[in-house]
Amino acid sequence: MIDGSPAPFGFGEVQAANLASWTGDPNSADWKRFSQAVFTAVNGAGAVAPQPAAAPVYTPPPVAAPAYTPPRPQPQAGGDVETLSPLGYIQKCFRLFVDGKGRARRAEYWWWVAFNIAVQVVAYVLDGATSGFNSYTSMPNTQFVSGAASLALLAPSLSVLSRRFHDVGLSGWLVAAVFGAYFVGGMMSAAAIPVGGILMIATGLAVLVIAVLPSKPGPNQYGPNPKGL
Repeated sequence: MIDGSPAPFGFGEVQAANLASWTGDPNSADWKRFSQAVFTAVNGAGAVAPQPAAAPVYTPPPVAAPAYTPPRPQPQAGGDVETLSPLGYIQKCFRLFVDGKGRARRAEYWWWVAFNIAVQVVAYVLDGATSGFNSYTSMPNTQFVSGAASLALLAPSLSVLSRRFHDVGLSGWLVAAVFGAYFVGGMMSAAAIPVGGILMIATGLAVLVIAVLPSKPGPNQYGPNPKGL
């Protein structure tokens, strides 16, 4: 019986069961009694009806924990302030004469430029004193001392200029491009090609502008700020 009507005569025997309140649960006592009675009637006394299988319990798949990724260290502004005397900056340029790594503040670069000018003036005087001066060009007849001084100062000059480029956030390889352009301009000027002089002036102005730019604040990929900013 599956509704609320009055039970007929003989209700309660094995042929009937009250299923008015049955919700479809296979483990309901009324349903189990009814199904057992039907199973016994079909299979004989003592037969036990199979029990309904328990509903499978849903188990969510395991979720793998995300791999730990350590945070990338962020560059911090500030640091030691590089304060050297003019002689200290010059000594640093000689010490790092083949090392273009790191950064050079404006003071280091311009003290090196001043030292270069002083050396060239002394070399000019020595060349003139030893070989005399040309009456037409006012240049020494030989420039042995000047040439030797220029060669000796070339590597430190390239190194400090590369580090000056680094200090404003530029690649040091641009120094090679600048000197290459200047050399080409000089060759063109020697061949009386007017554009050669323009190229030399343009590269010289580019170096001058970069040399007077202030240090880029904070550390960059080339090292900490030498001014401690």
